[in-house]
Amino acid sequence: MVPEYDEAKFRQALHLAASRIADHPSAGATKLNKVLYFSEFWHYRDTGTAISGAEFVHRRMGPTPYRLLPVRAAMIADGLLEMDVRQVGPGIEEHRLVPGSTMEYDLLSDEEIARISSVADELRELNASQVSDRSHRDAGWRTTQEGETIPYDAVFMDAAQAITPTARERMIAAEAQYL
Repeated sequence: MVPEYDEAKFRQALHLAASRIADHPSAGATKLNKVLYFSEFWHYRDTGTAISGAEFVHRRMGPTPYRLLPVRAAMIADGLLEMDVRQVGPGIEEHRLVPGSTMEYDLLSDEEIARISSVADELRELNASQVSDRSHRDAGWRTTQEGETIPYDAVFMDAAQAITPTARERMIAAEAQYL
């Protein structure tokens, strides 16, 4: 299934995610992209619906929202977000989106807000390389090539792989009791 994209919800999710990681030790574009990716895909896995339906593409540093750059530019132009460029090492810049003006999250449900917030908290202490490596373990990234869209249903491949042989045997035995 391909979720329908809602750019207004994506704008709110982007603003919320940027707000939630603004004070993280490493809060550049890579981490922001992964907060959005994991929020969307885990929400889809657990509820059957995406938050915004944003399309994510396979990039070298992990999944990236396809519409991120034009939406980010519009939000910066509107004063909703600001770009804070920091030197984090010799010749290495971190492009950190920080909230400009406040934004209502009236299109996001309480559950969607909680998901974005919990993912941001979970990734808090990870740097760009660590969060990128984590996204590279997802089936969606592993089964696509540079520039390809990562299908939302790929999140179920990871869930299926999490079932151990012992758990599978127990599930079969439990099911046999009811047949």
